[in-house]
Amino acid sequence: MPRKARISLPGEIHHVMSRGLPELLLFRDNNDKKFLLTKIGEVITQSDCECYGFALMGTHYHLILRPKTVSLSLIMQRINTSYATYYNYKYRRSGHVFGERFKSTVAQEYWYIRELIRYVNLNPVRGKICSDLDELVRYPWASHATVMGHSKHSWVSTHNILSRFGDDITAARECYLDWMSSGRGVKKNDWYAKKPAFMPVSEEEEKLFTDTRVKGSADFIRKALEYARKSKEILLKDITNRPELPDLLKSICLKKQIPPEMIMKRGRKCAVSQVRAEFCRKAIHLYGYTAVKTAEFLMINASSALRLSRKATV
Repeated sequence: MPRKARISLPGEIHHVMSRGLPELLLFRDNNDKKFLLTKIGEVITQSDCECYGFALMGTHYHLILRPKTVSLSLIMQRINTSYATYYNYKYRRSGHVFGERFKSTVAQEYWYIRELIRYVNLNPVRGKICSDLDELVRYPWASHATVMGHSKHSWVSTHNILSRFGDDITAARECYLDWMSSGRGVKKNDWYAKKPAFMPVSEEEEKLFTDTRVKGSADFIRKALEYARKSKEILLKDITNRPELPDLLKSICLKKQIPPEMIMKRGRKCAVSQVRAEFCRKAIHLYGYTAVKTAEFLMINASSALRLSRKATV
């Protein structure tokens, strides 16, 4: 059975989970975790995206994101490609680091944001990494410590998180801590199993609530599904009409009056660098080619292709 297309809504809350290969320990030491958090912060800051929570585990990690003008897929591609490149270089290996595409659930903010914040931040407790909330507040690899003011990550929207629990920051932290305490015994999948505050009134609505890619009211789910359908139609149309990579490179080189073979050679000439950047930007952002496929064509690594694509858009 083909897997369902991922659903992403600009401006809405998304719970994201990315897992390493089954046989791989995704974080072998704290430096690995530091690198990933630094990269997450960089990408979020550059991508007009808000972060409402994170938790790094041994084999995977969780994020709560609100992407705005940059797609969730591109944000996660930038993060995971950079980490995979770092990981393979450090541990002298090659190949995939993440076992599958990241998973995401778009959630209606009003009904689920507090539940989702608690779910993500309690992952280290449920995973037996931290024994209780006292230990969790000293655990630097989950956003609970940031919300409580024990660690600083400027890219975490701490103010927006605490505003869900009160207007005064001190009172909001107390309310947030009470909320966290009431959830210490929750099971791993409780957030996903949680029934909506609004019950379905028809068989059609009952079917809507079984879609694990979206959490919200029937109207919210319909909106998400319709957006996903239209986005898929646009993407298929763009892919059908897009040029092949060799033709794309030739057209850019023709305008710049640079032979295409010069672009394939290593060098730091300004004109060549500009063409490479424009090629990567158009291939990835305009025509929907993956960073990996674009990089393979230029015979560079995927993180370099992403860096060039961003350079061209500045």
